[in-house]
Amino acid sequence: MSGKIYPTEKQKLLESLTPEEIKTLQKDNPFKHERDDKIYELIQRGVSCFVLADVVGLGKSSINRIGIYGSNRRHSFRQKNHDLKQIKEAFNAFSKQINKILNHRRK
Repeated sequence: MSGKIYPTEKQKLLESLTPEEIKTLQKDNPFKHERDDKIYELIQRGVSCFVLADVVGLGKSSINRIGIYGSNRRHSFRQKNHDLKQIKEAFNAFSKQINKILNHRRK
């Protein structure tokens, strides 16, 4: 698909990357965090998910997920939910402190 919509974009992308960056992007790279970080960076800079999927060798949905969340790891969703739970608990504690202060001043 990328060949029809973006006939030269893949070639331009490959020309703009160093051999080290191309190696980092490969699907079989054992350092997935580095690969995902590079994919996320390229998407944020405007590279098409279709072109990246073609270059990297991952599916378009995986590339898109990395572009949105910065990661393709399923457990990262659980981690984000855990982080949100901690933020909610901190907010509730803060809210209780504010209410205590406001109620104290009313007396």
